[in-house]
Amino acid sequence: PELPSEVIFTDSPIPEEVPQYLGEVAEDISDALKFEAEENFPESISCYRSAVATMLSNVYKDPDLKRQASIKRRICQM
Repeated sequence: PELPSEVIFTDSPIPEEVPQYLGEVAEDISDALKFEAEENFPESISCYRSAVATMLSNVYKDPDLKRQASIKRRICQM
């Protein structure tokens, strides 16, 4: 059976819902990649900054500790 698009896989057997802020982050990163492909670097950078700001302001509220650790690693990579 197909799972809804709003689930994420973790080590647990039951998928958890993806927090809303991660959807916003994904949208910002998608926009950033689109602007980067168009060589519109100021807009691309703005979208990346927005994604990082959204992650920073929400990661500590996320109840999933494994996801928190993963997001913190992603922030450091950006």
